[in-house]
Amino acid sequence: MNNPLVSVIVPNYNHEKFLEQRINSILNQTFQDFELILIDDKSTDNSLTILNKFKNHPKVSHLIINEINSGSPFKQWFKGINVAEGKYIWIAETDDFADTSFLNDILNVFFKNKKLNLVYTDSKYIDENNNVLYLSKNRKNSHYKNNRWSSSYINDGFDEIIEFLFNKTTINNMSASVFKREVLASLKWEEIFNFKNIGDRYVYTYSIINGNVGYISSSLNYLRIHENNLTAKNVTNGSIFLDRIIYSISVLDSLMQKEMTIKQKLNLRKSIKWIISKNMFLSIEFGFLINLTTFLKKVNQHNLISFKEYFTLRILFILYSIKFKKGNTFIKKSINTYISQLK
Repeated sequence: MNNPLVSVIVPNYNHEKFLEQRINSILNQTFQDFELILIDDKSTDNSLTILNKFKNHPKVSHLIINEINSGSPFKQWFKGINVAEGKYIWIAETDDFADTSFLNDILNVFFKNKKLNLVYTDSKYIDENNNVLYLSKNRKNSHYKNNRWSSSYINDGFDEIIEFLFNKTTINNMSASVFKREVLASLKWEEIFNFKNIGDRYVYTYSIINGNVGYISSSLNYLRIHENNLTAKNVTNGSIFLDRIIYSISVLDSLMQKEMTIKQKLNLRKSIKWIISKNMFLSIEFGFLINLTTFLKKVNQHNLISFKEYFTLRILFILYSIKFKKGNTFIKKSINTYISQLK
């Protein structure tokens, strides 16, 4: 295709069970001005047979088959971005699929606001057999005790990060999102490649830090939960907690380069309190005490917690790292109490 408006990147690894449904959900979009870039990361299942069925389709501009497995989905995203020609990019993960109006509805939002760098829709979480389990917006509304995701919105990206994305991945998943290509191309991909799990959250964050984000409350994306889900594996092996700390340090430094209002600083401190309380115990138990302490020190350096708060938390964390294997609930309770009293 010549000069398509959208480039759809489909990075596959061992998803033969879902692959054909995913590709067909793209080809059947009501909006048709797109190219389709298919990438396979040295699958060991029957994926190549399925991909070869589509290689001559007029929408398919590239079929890239890796000779060696890269070990990183983020490297496949980058490979697709490098050959993409569209103004907008949709990275459509192969275990998900989309409603036929997905692209049309998202692009209509982009056309109405030139400052948008990212637009995403709500998602329906589904099982391996396409049964709907729950809606993403319901879970987020419940967590934040509001109805924010019940309605579509456009928000300043900086505020979106400080209040929500910095402390929790509130953008459902990559498949639910469309980006400006120029924004994705400008990211520090060498940093993203180091992540095992939350490279997507890094991409969301740095894509909107200097622009706007749009949200569509209709659940136009189907996000699949299954036994081979990467997030579940990385919770089990602990790597997700290290990723979260590295992400938090990087983003905090970037946020603090900008001038903030008193309200923004209060929201950022609130987010930091959540990050610490959510990740501290498992981060320590998986051996990431030094990394967690580095984050605390960085927060103190940016005057978001006092030296007294930093020093007290550091001592409590050291004590917990020594005692947790013995089931010392007293220290754990003391840490929770102290953090709950931080304002």
